[in-house]
Amino acid sequence: LTVSDPALWGIDAPNLYRLSIAVMAGGAVIDRHEETFGFRTVETSDGKILLNGKPVYMRAALDQDYYPEGICTPPSLEFLEDQARKAKHLGLNTLRCHIKVPDPRYHEVADRFGLLVWTEIPNVQIMTEKSAQRLRDAMAGILRRDGNHPSIVCWTIINEDWGTRTVE
Repeated sequence: LTVSDPALWGIDAPNLYRLSIAVMAGGAVIDRHEETFGFRTVETSDGKILLNGKPVYMRAALDQDYYPEGICTPPSLEFLEDQARKAKHLGLNTLRCHIKVPDPRYHEVADRFGLLVWTEIPNVQIMTEKSAQRLRDAMAGILRRDGNHPSIVCWTIINEDWGTRTVE
């Protein structure tokens, strides 16, 4: 797939593309997949974070992403869109989705609204061989599911104190 001269995804211009793929057999669709994605670069230089080659200051809020009725499941897409609008209205450009895997709609909304997302793998209390494997499996799953979201610019694999106990 080639996109000539793609419009870059950014905070002020969240340009997105949609790819639709269908597998056909005997004139009938036997499988279909759609993916939304964007083009952007994230890098660091001279102590600054660069989005598409330009410095960006991450004005962020820690988003615990818990909901009264569904705990980790937001009540609706409209609810997430309202949160994104409010975050932008407050002057934020980043949400740090804290210590758990968010609902897939969370990133879809961030992509459309031009919000940067700092996301993390779930937290564990005690680092054991089993929990370490669960963290590796969770991270692989997160990357597989969410890796094409241009809004995700940071991935935290160790949060606060729980990772420091891995060093003897």
